Amino acid sequence: MHRHRVPAFVLMLSLLSCTAAQADPITFSGAPTKGVLPTMITAFANAAGTDVLPAGATDYYVFTLFDTGSTRVYFDNSTAATLGVSNGMVTDIRINGLGAIDPVTLEAPIYAGQAQAEVAGVPVSLPASPPDITLIGGPVTNEVMAVIDYSTLITRGPYAHLGGADVTGPDIMFYSETATPSFIPAIDLSLQAFGNTGAGLGQRYWMYDVSFNNGASSVASLAAGDMTGTHTRFLYDTGTNVTLIRDIWAATLGLTGPADFAMTVDGALLSGYYLDSITMTGVGGTYTVLGAPVLVTSSVLGGSADAIIGSNLFASSRLLFDGPGSTLSIEGPSEAAVPDPGSSLLLLGIGLAGLRACRKRLD
Repeated sequence: MHRHRVPAFVLMLSLLSCTAAQADPITFSGAPTKGVLPTMITAFANAAGTDVLPAGATDYYVFTLFDTGSTRVYFDNSTAATLGVSNGMVTDIRINGLGAIDPVTLEAPIYAGQAQAEVAGVPVSLPASPPDITLIGGPVTNEVMAVIDYSTLITRGPYAHLGGADVTGPDIMFYSETATPSFIPAIDLSLQAFGNTGAGLGQRYWMYDVSFNNGASSVASLAAGDMTGTHTRFLYDTGTNVTLIRDIWAATLGLTGPADFAMTVDGALLSGYYLDSITMTGVGGTYTVLGAPVLVTSSVLGGSADAIIGSNLFASSRLLFDGPGSTLSIEGPSEAAVPDPGSSLLLLGIGLAGLRACRKRLD
């Protein structure tokens, strides 16, 4: 069979073209002060995986939060009572995005094998003071891949058991570790998994090479290496829809004058400021948010983080979070725009009923 030989100069031009395309930065102007949270549908099965909870139910599911900022799978009291779940109980967990729900019947194809990931043998937690929602943390998020499209919101409902409320969240697709999502990233950001693993525990993720920039001052995480010491550390947290920074670093950035805005988080009124930019550098280029809003807090953030990177920084982006591979990939155009900070309050009402702006950490 005759084979066509590709001229070397054509191959070189092709490679240069690909390299140049991947090196294009992604820049957004004006992120919203508050983003949206990745709500999903979840089914819990017995340890043998033969019967969905509650026992004897057919295609039963609940709405949960995909939360890389939690080390556990936590249940609220109402959901635990409905499912017959006790603290430490071992279950199989099956997760789907809201887009997997039939919009007419509101049935969830939990067993269809599409848009679904399953993690077996997960001990769940029902602490003395459980959260007001059921959330899926480290034991599951460490094992699956999730394509989260923050630019596409899905609304389902209304639901009688939620008091007639709708459920809204970004379009999200889940894949098992062995699957291959059809996702072509522009930028691959590195994460460092940290924390102890044990019965019912999983890890969370620091973000490499992220800088908060204001004027001539910057606060940045390491570009490489081990961040478990005393280095500056930023937590990647899908379960938080705002971005927070500790006051000691806010002072370094000059964020000490009159606030640009204010927001109540977990009962505390926090001052907010618009930074010149937040830049995330990875393989293939940089992701930059101009006029990035941050809230300043005096408390020590989850896992002794110096800042928490929330969903508001990705409002018009499509991401691939790879838990097993400890990477966060971003797909997007070379230049795009998200809502102006002044109009960001339009997003405040979006989300699952009962979800707060930033949960109190239970870990």
